[in-house]
Amino acid sequence: MNIIPITTQATLDINGTVGNENDTIQFSLNGTQVRAQIGATNAATYTNVTNAITAATGGNFNVINNLDGTFDFEDAAGNDVGIEDFSVINNTSFDLDIAAGFGAGDAVSFNLTASNGADTVNVTYTVAAGTGAELATEIQNAITGAGVAASYAVSENAGTVTVIYIGDVDGASTITLDTFTDDDGSGGGVNAALTVTPDTGTANAGDNTFTAGGVDTEAMSATDVDASAQLSDIFGNTVTLTENAADSSAISGRFDVQLNSGINLQSNLAGNDTISGGVFNEQADVSVNLFPDLSLSDELANGIGNLDKAQINILATRAEVGARFNVLDDTESLNENLVLQTRKTISDLRDLDYAEAATRLNTQILALEAAQAAFARVSGLSLFNFLR
Repeated sequence: MNIIPITTQATLDINGTVGNENDTIQFSLNGTQVRAQIGATNAATYTNVTNAITAATGGNFNVINNLDGTFDFEDAAGNDVGIEDFSVINNTSFDLDIAAGFGAGDAVSFNLTASNGADTVNVTYTVAAGTGAELATEIQNAITGAGVAASYAVSENAGTVTVIYIGDVDGASTITLDTFTDDDGSGGGVNAALTVTPDTGTANAGDNTFTAGGVDTEAMSATDVDASAQLSDIFGNTVTLTENAADSSAISGRFDVQLNSGINLQSNLAGNDTISGGVFNEQADVSVNLFPDLSLSDELANGIGNLDKAQINILATRAEVGARFNVLDDTESLNENLVLQTRKTISDLRDLDYAEAATRLNTQILALEAAQAAFARVSGLSLFNFLR
């Protein structure tokens, strides 16, 4: 009997989550905060969630990305798995395009002000190339210099600069662009202009052209979205988690006792397997799973196959034993002949009639002497002399 250590297995399904690219999925996993960015594709988002869980838990969870919006993870220590405070942070993002001006030598300045009042950035630089790539670099330098690099993400593509504000965790952030100035050194040339386009949410100003020296203020805010996820245990029980709700889930550990290669004894959830107050019932019954991986027909087919193999082995062994019996029969026959010959020899020695043997010996001696005499006479003939 092999007792398998207690483990806890669960599946997280985020297919009900609604969000925009660069928004942040966040939740608490066993009290540890997990934050993952929504990517440009579903595959990128799934990878980000997997990496975020692994990084946040220090590798204590074995996480499998099923590539379909579901994630299997296991706590080998048998701890309960609980997810709470599931939500999507709706990050504010917008694009900037140079509409006019930005000539070489111009001194350009504008402010980015976050709704939390803390992540304010002043962008001031002297234009050299007058390109979107230069603008992106200068915005990033200003953000880094202000010590708020963790609150912004800046990128550029084909001249368009994208700014994402990720510093607010309640999903209700607003970014304001204001105090745009441009000085070309001639004492009055203020012809620079930026086109501001929100990627998500809305621009509060009616005009999205941001001109130097004007009074325009472009304020972008994120659009609130609803998000939900589901956490399931290995027995199919599910808790639905919705954003801004007090839902939580807890899935208890289980144990396996392996009686042999085909019979397992497993823990199970209690009776009606209900969910009370958003928490799985953690009492455990014990059930016997005779064939955890195979159907009964599969087991029977395997059994018949094993019997066929055993019969083949028996026939092969039987043939081998028969051949050995044939060798034994031949050896026994040879031994019987040797015994018979030995008995005859012993009989000849033990049962000798000495009178008859003496008579036989004398007869043989007379025959020998006669043969010798005949040879002596024949050898005296001339023909024999010639032959010599």
